[in-house]
Amino acid sequence: MKNIKTLCLLVAATTAMVLAFVPFGRADEGSPEIITGETIFRATDINQIPLADFNPPLADPNPAWRVSQVFNTTVNDPHYAFGHNGLDLGGSTYGGLYDPENGIDQRKPGIDKIHATMAGKVLVSNKSSGWGNSIVIAARLNLHSDIIITTHYHHLHERYVEAGLAVSRNYLLGLEGMTGRSWYLPHLHLTVRQWANLAHLQAWLDGGLEHLYGGDAYFENEADFLGKPSPGAPIDPNGPFARFGYLDPEPLVKDYFIDITSTEYTWAESYAKKMRYYGIDLGLWNGEFGAGLPATRREAARWIRVALGSKVAGASPLAQFSDVPNTDPDYNYIHDLTTFPYIPVIKPDRVCTGNSISFCPDDNLNRAEALKMITLAFYPNDFSGFWDLGFWKAFATPASVASMLGPGVEENDLFTDVDIYNDWYAPYVYFGVSRGFINLPQPDMNGEIWFNPGSAATRAHMAKWVVMGYERINDNAAQDPCEVVECPISQYCDPALASCVEHAECVPTEEEPCEVGGGAINSCPYGNGLYCGELVGQTSGSLYDCVNGNYTLAEVCENGCQDAGDGNNDYCIDPQSCPSGNGLYCGESVGQTTGSLFQCTDGSYSLVDVCAEGCQDAGDGFDDYCINNDPQCDCNSGICCDGCNFRSSNFVCDQDADSQYSCSGNSCGDDLNIQFRDQLCPGNATSCTGGYGAWGPTQVAENCSVDQTCSVNNQTCVADQMCMCSDTYGVSQYQCNSFSFADNGGGGGGEIFEVCASVNSQTGFVTIKAQKGDNSNFGNRPYQVRVSDPGDDPCGPNTHYFVISDSNPSGVGTSQLTFTFQSSWGNESSKAYCVTASTQQGDGGYDPNSDQQTSWWHSRKSIVTKQCL
Repeated sequence: MKNIKTLCLLVAATTAMVLAFVPFGRADEGSPEIITGETIFRATDINQIPLADFNPPLADPNPAWRVSQVFNTTVNDPHYAFGHNGLDLGGSTYGGLYDPENGIDQRKPGIDKIHATMAGKVLVSNKSSGWGNSIVIAARLNLHSDIIITTHYHHLHERYVEAGLAVSRNYLLGLEGMTGRSWYLPHLHLTVRQWANLAHLQAWLDGGLEHLYGGDAYFENEADFLGKPSPGAPIDPNGPFARFGYLDPEPLVKDYFIDITSTEYTWAESYAKKMRYYGIDLGLWNGEFGAGLPATRREAARWIRVALGSKVAGASPLAQFSDVPNTDPDYNYIHDLTTFPYIPVIKPDRVCTGNSISFCPDDNLNRAEALKMITLAFYPNDFSGFWDLGFWKAFATPASVASMLGPGVEENDLFTDVDIYNDWYAPYVYFGVSRGFINLPQPDMNGEIWFNPGSAATRAHMAKWVVMGYERINDNAAQDPCEVVECPISQYCDPALASCVEHAECVPTEEEPCEVGGGAINSCPYGNGLYCGELVGQTSGSLYDCVNGNYTLAEVCENGCQDAGDGNNDYCIDPQSCPSGNGLYCGESVGQTTGSLFQCTDGSYSLVDVCAEGCQDAGDGFDDYCINNDPQCDCNSGICCDGCNFRSSNFVCDQDADSQYSCSGNSCGDDLNIQFRDQLCPGNATSCTGGYGAWGPTQVAENCSVDQTCSVNNQTCVADQMCMCSDTYGVSQYQCNSFSFADNGGGGGGEIFEVCASVNSQTGFVTIKAQKGDNSNFGNRPYQVRVSDPGDDPCGPNTHYFVISDSNPSGVGTSQLTFTFQSSWGNESSKAYCVTASTQQGDGGYDPNSDQQTSWWHSRKSIVTKQCL
């Protein structure tokens, strides 16, 4: 990656040892050498740090050990009430002894072996007063990522490795001990830290080993687990370095995420784990993946850039975003995507704040923007052809989109909140559906289907899309017709043509929606007529008759379909001039002399032989031959006879005689494939009874829709309930019990209530709580919950607010009110709820004749969201 500061190689050792690069090795566990000195490896280039191997299972330092103290932020310990920055393995808890049989731990130091959890480079091997014998191993997440992970092994009885050694997974590092400031019996303290880049790691290494190790094992508050640029820098929980801190070792070693165990996100488990396996993202510091959290713009850029790997050429960025300085740990990832591909994933002149070029890296990414980034990153050529030549600009209509998505898809099966003509993101959405990374869910109770383009893209959904994109570009079996095609800057490679074509004049973005050219309902691209299927979103290699936007198959073109140009009827290419290709033909079958054998080459016939016994028609695709009754011949007729001799055992006598089915993947919408192979002559008989040739190329046998999966056993696509999504509800602002604040501002009588909301994620049943800013009790007056759009005016007396609950809530006369009700949804993806109180006689400003007095005191708004997952 670019812009990584050059670092000096310095090895400080009590043994005055200069360390060179050592290749990967495995320790000789018979008689390892004990290391007593201190050695430190300081890399000058990130390429000196080996790649980690996250494929499960990671090695356990010692699988037989139990966990004696977990990684957490608050520890119930008689000596500490703070968080524990690592995982204690093998030792007993303080003040007690343990063994599986007697409740007593009688282990002694220097017995149990400790192995490396993953491959890497030994960064530090030393002994200190606090941590005792320690070893730190560094590894890179991914060849195209700057991120480095370090694993720390403390309190060892003996060390067997020196800094600079490249070790493999399960490498013997030393023996369990209790050296240093350890109040426990023999145990291993295992710490895992994550670093933004080599310069970040170096800053902490330069600050001293105690900073690298973490000072003490215990921290006073949760913020101490977060990262910061250097040891002396203040902690910024919202800063770009915050995520590069400590990691809970247990979910990493045991291969799970804490928050994926709930039914709401079990569908994302394989994608989250693959993000770890592929070295794209390890999850959050506390052992969660953060599946339900919104993905930020910087996260999306980092994930996409790392997943793209060598696909990104690494050209100099076209712009410098004012809010992404070159000291930002995500600078490289973000700016690389301003040059890739020809329609950049990130618009280089984007302005999202003020008047300067800016990226807004910490803003949440909505689903429409996320889908555009994924599509342009992993499917650039396919989307450009889909948008510009193959389908969308030419004739996109609700009817044609439904038809394009496959048999059985109707117009009312399309997304309610995606306008094909007016929404810039519409082509990205339906391109995603056609490629299987967006699902068409089941309709809601009102018969409507929602994509929720403005809702935040969750980390779970981004992980799914990034993993699918990563696997697509790294699938060696996939055929990419544009892989070897290089196009000039003004052109791109259209996969349907496997050649370069001019860019579209306009590609849809947030700022430029583009007009859909010719997309009128019930129209054909250039009027009624004949069109090649690959040019109008139909089956490639077939000719279609288009009448008022409706396509019917006219002919399957055995030799391909020819585009005749705008306004002209396309046509099937004529077959070769010889009936079944160049070869030998009996004269009577091709209008030549009967009883003679002719060679046909590109339609020209020449006499080969006059057949005394007559001429034998061998069938389509095979050479005809003269019948020969010579007793010296093996045969005189038959598919595997050339008129005298048996045909060889590699002669094809039956094309596509055998078939086998396979699936293009295990995801919803993955197609059913088929392969054929030919049968061969036996070499000693005239019948077609020999073996089979090699399997031919994989072809699509059936296009599965987004609510189907491929079934090899059934040799078809089958409906799958797991491909359907369901409405899921959440709270994005003031979720209980985190109340809003009240400052007596706003319209009417002022903001005097604090409010929060909770919602059942499956049913949408809402609970609203309210309390006064001064914690006083509520009087006996009408209180209401009012609902509006999140962008409407503040809560208050405005009559356009719909009162959803004016019944007596629980809590009147106490310091907290509770409203409960079933939320009702149309096509909204979010709703705002606030609490108001009506004035009554005796109140200041009471006016019974004014509608504006019906709701006077009020709260801020809590936001409830709905999305289909």
